[in-house]
Amino acid sequence: VEAWGGGAAGKNPVANDLDQASYTAYNALCSSCSYTRYAELFNSWPVSAITHMELVLSKNGSPTGTATLNIRRASDDSILGNLGTIDVSTLTTSYDWYSFDGCVTNPAAQNIYISFEYSGGGTGNSVYATCGGGNPYANGTGYKYPGSWQSDGTWDMSWRNLTWYTAGGNGGGGGAYSIETSYAVTPGNSYSYTV
Repeated sequence: VEAWGGGAAGKNPVANDLDQASYTAYNALCSSCSYTRYAELFNSWPVSAITHMELVLSKNGSPTGTATLNIRRASDDSILGNLGTIDVSTLTTSYDWYSFDGCVTNPAAQNIYISFEYSGGGTGNSVYATCGGGNPYANGTGYKYPGSWQSDGTWDMSWRNLTWYTAGGNGGGGGAYSIETSYAVTPGNSYSYTV
């Protein structure tokens, strides 16, 4: 990220503390579950380097293996990169926030899925990806994947502190720093800013 956009990255973010009341339901992910992916579709995402996101996750039973937070181009489902992986055995049976950090370049303004994916485990040994109803994030939609992408209606994946860099800013020497936060429950609680 340091050299992305032709200069130093932006300033550090202001800390954002949100409580766990940001989910109202979950989607079970596993090899024999209805879904192996749950995602947020972000409309017209800008050219940028995406570096961080936090999700509310949990597990059922004793799943093993690795789950991945992929960023996919919506037009053809190709993977642009991932923000990291998690050993699902380290998840707990209580819902909690988990951080994913990486650096994925979105090369064109386009729709993208940020997709939590797990295809291991099985019945009774699954991973829970949470969501909130009532369309809490107006610029995106939750999507599930039972073999092809399907809209989850007015549900949004539960996430916070989605962080990305765009070219320019900071006197022209580096990237602008942005944070997008969704409570995934209460409409109107999303924002972005540049420093």
